[in-house]
Amino acid sequence: MKISCLRVGGRTVKTVLAVYLCLLIGIVRKSDTAFYAAIAAVLCVQRTSKDSIREAFNREVVVIALIINQFPIRRAKGRRIWIKGKQL
Repeated sequence: MKISCLRVGGRTVKTVLAVYLCLLIGIVRKSDTAFYAAIAAVLCVQRTSKDSIREAFNREVVVIALIINQFPIRRAKGRRIWIKGKQL
């Protein structure tokens, strides 16, 4: 088992930086969802950077799978689906 080079509190520093970057990017983009990005960052930060990247990738795959899964369900219920201002 490889031990990270960060000392005690290193993961906390990584988490704070991740949340700060999410909120900063959200402010620059004037996004209403920056808070949710910050929560995802907290959940994705792991002990090593390799594990963090793997966890973030897994979350992305799940989100894409859920979106693809919802298209036929929403169509069957007669609900509108909007992507970038255009109705499908």
